[in-house]
Amino acid sequence: MAEFVRRTSEAGTLFLPRAAARGVRDVVRLRDSELLAAFTRNPGRAAAEECVEVLAAARRRRAEADALEAEALARLDTLRGGDRYVADEVALELRVSRRQAQQRLARAQGLRRLPGVLALLRGGEFEGYTAGRIAEVTTPVSDAVAAEIDARLCAKVRGGKVDLADPARVVRAARRLVDTLDPEGVLARARQAREQRNLELIPGEEGMSTLTAWLPAEVAASAYSRVDALARQQRNHGDTRTLEQLRADVTAALLLGQHPGATVPAAAAMVSLHLPVTTALTMTEHGCHLDGYGPIPAAIAREMLTNPASVLRKVITDEHGVVTGVGAHHRRPNAALAALIRARDRECVHPGCHRPATRSDLDHQHEHHRGGPTSPGNLAPRCEHHHYLRDHPGWNVQITPRSRLSLVTTPTGRTYAKPADTILEPQAPTPSHHRPQSPLWTPGQPKPKIRLPGPPDRRPQHHRHHRHRRGASTLEAILRRHHHATPLPAP
Repeated sequence: MAEFVRRTSEAGTLFLPRAAARGVRDVVRLRDSELLAAFTRNPGRAAAEECVEVLAAARRRRAEADALEAEALARLDTLRGGDRYVADEVALELRVSRRQAQQRLARAQGLRRLPGVLALLRGGEFEGYTAGRIAEVTTPVSDAVAAEIDARLCAKVRGGKVDLADPARVVRAARRLVDTLDPEGVLARARQAREQRNLELIPGEEGMSTLTAWLPAEVAASAYSRVDALARQQRNHGDTRTLEQLRADVTAALLLGQHPGATVPAAAAMVSLHLPVTTALTMTEHGCHLDGYGPIPAAIAREMLTNPASVLRKVITDEHGVVTGVGAHHRRPNAALAALIRARDRECVHPGCHRPATRSDLDHQHEHHRGGPTSPGNLAPRCEHHHYLRDHPGWNVQITPRSRLSLVTTPTGRTYAKPADTILEPQAPTPSHHRPQSPLWTPGQPKPKIRLPGPPDRRPQHHRHHRHRRGASTLEAILRRHHHATPLPAP
């Protein structure tokens, strides 16, 4: 059976037999050489479309050079027997600092265990930066796990399930595979990293310095959300400083014990954590996603879930893992609809942008004053920058309602896509021979009460009976009894 590989160009994406793909790669390489040579002879006469084609050709050439450099570095490291001064030797020839040489050497060592990722780099699918991030994510795992991650990630790429045009999504896919294949290791490393939290002052130039804090992801995200809300409130009240300046000034004021100049409700520091109900009940150990960050260990997600200050919200998905809901008929989305949109899309829908939906505008795709409804199919989160971009001359922005595929066409006529990132991995349907032959319940009969196993309820019998009469769900009962969490909303 012929093996098919993915090939992407300005015209779109094709799946070709591997033998034919090699020929296509040679044609592309020849065309890139001619294009770069023509541009080099007279760059001042190139049109906008030619400039963009040169950028694409330069990206492919740079990726191929990154792959060659990685292979040469790995081979040199092997020949030197892993000598500690290889980075010093490399730094002199590459004309970079010793630290940069160490980073490139570490990337080469990581890619040695990821031949599929290295092949994608050599083929120009992404640059050395993305490949280095993947290698960094897989560094702590064993060789066997790294090989499995490499095989699964490349299979996802060949199947079109990973958007190679978005480096953050490629790295996120690799991180999810690490979480799936090495859950215990991920948790141990996360615990160790939390023990190393710190605050650092880095002197800079022009009388400025950088203050950085190494914090747990959910703490950092909550802190940033509150600072951002305070900055935006001042901006909305007429402050002429930029948002970047306001965020810095608000942070300094809060740390110095001064009033930041605005007040916001406690909900302004809220961040969204998504986890399957099976993970909440410790039946599975994957699927946890922190908005604005990415996958996190299941044990840490459950700690956040059972925090007394947490608010639980039930989210319903279809069989494809896409969040579903209903529309509304007024101009501005109500709280429930806004929560649905932000839970479904989770970030700005513009290709390459990952600003969390909680800090983005809810934009009408078909404008409201022209009859566009305020409904899930017509609403999407866009950050302030990309909200204004969609109305700029020469740009066209569209979203397909069902698949949530975001399409952006630039002034040169090129179209870039951002596929929807589902909240859960779609599950394969259960084979018919594994399904029960007779129904567990038929209409007209009393519905059976299903109770998950757990510690015995030692309260008096009449209290337990009263609780069941109120119709509390099994999940709510378990969480309330063991962790005192906030109750789930009624269906």
